[in-house]
Amino acid sequence: ACLRTLPGILMLTPGDAIEAVAVTEYLMRVRRPAYLRLGKGGEPVVHKAPIDVIGLGPREVQAGSMDAILACGNVLPLAVDAARVTGASAWSCPAWDASAECASTVRDFVASQRRVVVIEEHLVAGGFGSWVRECLEPTPALQSRVRCLALAPEVCGEVASAATLRARGGVTVDSIVQLLR
Repeated sequence: ACLRTLPGILMLTPGDAIEAVAVTEYLMRVRRPAYLRLGKGGEPVVHKAPIDVIGLGPREVQAGSMDAILACGNVLPLAVDAARVTGASAWSCPAWDASAECASTVRDFVASQRRVVVIEEHLVAGGFGSWVRECLEPTPALQSRVRCLALAPEVCGEVASAATLRARGGVTVDSIVQLLR
């Protein structure tokens, strides 16, 4: 959240090892300040093949209905699991920034969906969901299509595995499914 306030910073939050390779290659091509957030390792691989080109904004991982689950970072497997349960599409946003181009891409994405659940492994304040909502400022009618799911503040200061913190913090497949109902 603090780094996101820096002008021109590129946020890189891969959802699996395949995206980690892609964003690392992308990072080597662009010459600008960036923040790369990686999981601890061992996260499930979601993509079935390498990603050749990665750009800013959402990219579809699993096709589905006009309801979408948009994941930031290593909660991508949860998005895919929830998509399988609900029939929604699963999307990942491994590279994003505050540029007008990226914001426009997000607005177009939300406009193309009936409902979007944004999930992240961060607190609500200043996180990915906040960024998505900021992208929608010029089009307030789209705000009602978006629900954000982030960690509950009660888990701050706890030390545990990512899975345990997600469960305690309310970022689960069940909570995503509930937001889509």
